This record gives sequence, C-alpha cells and structure tokens, in this order.
Amino acid sequence: MSFPEREWMSCSTGSAYRKDFRALLGLLRGGQIHPVVAERLPLPEARRAHKLLEHSAETGKLVLVPAGAQGAG
Repeated sequence: MSFPEREWMSCSTGSAYRKDFRALLGLLRGGQIHPVVAERLPLPEARRAHKLLEHSAETGKLVLVPAGAQGAG
C-alpha cells in the first residue's frame, strides 16, 4: 500500500469519519441531499440484492431492511 493510500485510510477512520458522517446526516435531515433508492428489500433477500447489483444498470441504491423495520418490501 502506498503512502497516500495509508494517509487517506487513516483520515477516513475514527474522529474524521464520525465528523464527516455527522455532516452527511445533517445534510440529509435538512433536505439538502436526496439519495436515490432504487429498491428496498427485506434483509433475508440479501442474495437477491447482490444479484441485482451484479446484473442491473438500475440507478439508485438497494437498501436491505431488517425484519420488523418500516420500508421492507
């Protein structure tokens, strides 16, 4: 691993990562960013989700939803 890669990895972990994640959540809550969700799938359908990712040109994210959570299916 080259030096620049190590430097990037260390910056993307720990407190720097938490700071960026909090900023991202703030943008999301404030309606400043709008992630595109292609499909929500129940967690037991993770295998299907992987196949969709491999064979689909669909735009958007696939979200795996745990049992009992809102948004599954």
